Amino acid sequence: TALYPSKQTSQNFSDGIQCLITGTLDEAKATSLYPEPAYCEYAWVVVLIHVFGIITVGYAVERIVEKGATRLVHRAISGGFILAIIAMYAYEVIDPSVKYGPISHATNLCAATIVVFGSEMYHSAATAEATFETTYQTITDLYDEDEDEE
Repeated sequence: TALYPSKQTSQNFSDGIQCLITGTLDEAKATSLYPEPAYCEYAWVVVLIHVFGIITVGYAVERIVEKGATRLVHRAISGGFILAIIAMYAYEVIDPSVKYGPISHATNLCAATIVVFGSEMYHSAATAEATFETTYQTITDLYDEDEDEE
């Protein structure tokens, strides 16, 4: 428990940068400094997926709000819940070190079902359609006054 939460943020950050740039981390650090053994093989993939996700979400939200597709947003929220549940359940089932048992699986499945149906019921209620209220001002000629004086 001394390692959670980490009190060595700057050291963790520098280790992460070293891992990302060089693809290796000192064996002693990788096995003893962190709660689980640290691996650097696919660090760049995680960074690329993270950046791509941020850009994609920003673009999608802008388009959705601009087009007024609030109902689509509500469907996407439920879809996100379902994908997260599938990923977590797959992790529970596939990873051999995780052995929660059938009672835990059933409880998680029931809770996930309640969350998805609750979200659908909440969002199916009459809500105001989202609007894009940002107005872009036109740029005027900054030097227009100077030209008039000459």
